[in-house]
This record gives sequence, C-alpha cells and structure tokens, in this order.
Amino acid sequence: MLRFPFVYISLFATAAYIDIVLTGIYDKLKETEERARYLYRHDALTGIYSRHAFYEELEKILKAPSDMPVSLALMDIDGFKEINDKYGHNAGDEILKELSCIILENVCEHGIVCRWGGEEFVLFSRCGHDLYLICEEIRRIIEKAAVIYEDTELYVTLSIGIAVAESINELQLNDFINCADTAMYISKKDGKNKTTVRNFAVAENLKILEKNT
Repeated sequence: MLRFPFVYISLFATAAYIDIVLTGIYDKLKETEERARYLYRHDALTGIYSRHAFYEELEKILKAPSDMPVSLALMDIDGFKEINDKYGHNAGDEILKELSCIILENVCEHGIVCRWGGEEFVLFSRCGHDLYLICEEIRRIIEKAAVIYEDTELYVTLSIGIAVAESINELQLNDFINCADTAMYISKKDGKNKTTVRNFAVAENLKILEKNT
C-alpha cells in the first residue's frame, strides 16, 4: 500500500518538473521571437527603425486620409569613409549612434526616423512642422557636437536633401525618396554641410518635360 503514495508523488514531481521545463522553453522561444521581431524592425546599432519598418509605417500613414503636406529628408554624413579609414569602424559606430540620438531629440511625434543604410538616415514627416527648419537645427547641432572616441574629439557635418509635396500615394514613395536623394547630392556638390529642398511636383513635371524633348 505504501507504494501507491510514493508512485503518485513521483508522478506529480515528474509532471511538475516537465511543466517547469516546458514553461522555460516557451519563455525562451517567446523571447527569441520578440528579439527577432525587434531586429527585423529596428537597426541593431542605433535602435531606430530599419528600412523594412520604415516602409511598413509609411504605407500605413499614406493610406490614412490627411490634408497635411508631406516631406522627406535624406541625411548623409560627410567624409564618413575617411573617419572609418583613419579611426576604425568603432569610431564610425559612435558617430552613427550620436547622430541617431540627435535626430530623435529634434523630431516631433509625427516624424519617422530610419537608418537608410551605411551613413544615411531618412526622416519622414506629415504634419504642420517645417522639416527644413528641423533639419537645419539637426545639421547645426551635429556640426558642433564632439563625439569622443578613445580620447579623440571627432566632428562631422551633414549634407541633407528634402523632398516636399502637398500629398503622395504609396506608388509615388520611391520617386519621392529619389527626389530627396537628388536634393542631397546637390548639397554635396554645393560644398557639403547644407540642406537643399526640392518640390516633388516640380521635379516630376521637369522629368516629364525631359522625356518629351
């Protein structure tokens, strides 16, 4: 008769142990899944949106009705390759993290910030704020901000291009980004460390005229 309580207790203990193990496995899987989802939507270095998340967020925004104008800024760090070559990629990483913080501190709740790739960042806005003024503030701050790396003060500047429009749809998004990209290269050609604005509608009309001539 004494065997039955012992067997019962053993089975109960075994079941409890299995339940603990399974709970731990489930928690680990859930944590891994959440981490993977975070990395899919965020840049691992800076913590801001990845390009995937940027497109997802913009598609949702552009589908929602609004009478607010849209604007998009493409920011590129001047001379970033030279910094990496001279001080190493860890120094470049510190600059990227510092710039990300400065951008986030200067955008409103309607702004979407994304690391576009390498040393390029994108800022999208659909609200009443003037993105040119915001970008100029960011440009002036980063120009004066010293990034400390191994007792060395590093300074960088930004070349920024902005595309503006009364409205765009999802199909026009890539052309809108290209418009900002063209404006950014104009800033580069004009001596760097400046902000150039292009009107998307005017740029598209010029493109049509060029095709017809």
